[in-house]
Amino acid sequence: MSKLVPCPWLNIVSGVDLEVMICGKPTVNIELLKKHTKYAGGLDISSPRVVFFWNVLEELSDEERLRLIKFCWGQERLPATSEEYERYNVRFMIKPANYAAKNPDQTMPKVDTCFFNLELPGYTTK
Repeated sequence: MSKLVPCPWLNIVSGVDLEVMICGKPTVNIELLKKHTKYAGGLDISSPRVVFFWNVLEELSDEERLRLIKFCWGQERLPATSEEYERYNVRFMIKPANYAAKNPDQTMPKVDTCFFNLELPGYTTK
């Protein structure tokens, strides 16, 4: 353990604090994730499909949000602070799913887990 965490830290932080420092928070801070989200392919935060995405994410339980993060990134937890996002160059990217042109409402999103990218079809409703 002392190879991962300096011994003096073990005396000054709780087990919960240590877990957050090493693993990230076990919840999804939507505002923090939005702050570290980039958009591609002509999308922006006000694009209808993006608005639907953020609205649905807010309606999900913490457990469902964590499953979505795992689906998109292959990891269950996000950095706990903006500083950690920046330090580890973590960013979420939402880009349009161009493969869904015929009927986007019957198309599933795709992801690039290595890059934390979500290809979002142009859904017409939430």
